Amino acid sequence: MYKKFSEMSDEEQGYLLLSHHRGIPIEMLSKVKEIWEVKEKPSFCPDMIYRVKEVPEVRLISAVRKVLKYKSGNSLALDRAIDLLEQEVNSFYR
Repeated sequence: MYKKFSEMSDEEQGYLLLSHHRGIPIEMLSKVKEIWEVKEKPSFCPDMIYRVKEVPEVRLISAVRKVLKYKSGNSLALDRAIDLLEQEVNSFYR
């Protein structure tokens, strides 16, 4: 299911790099322990397997509910809702 960094498409590698740039934790599959470990400064070695740390579903549902509360025809309200969603998702990583 997961690919080595060198086997990923440009889009998949770009997603990892952009996520890391935005401060979202990147996990690497440890070959020794066979568990996912958060890497503060991932080196993106070609032979290693990486992924963006998953957001628990409950937190995401909570964030979506907040967005729906602010949904309206007003683009400013939509912008505010998106800000709230980003804050909620980012708070998971702190």
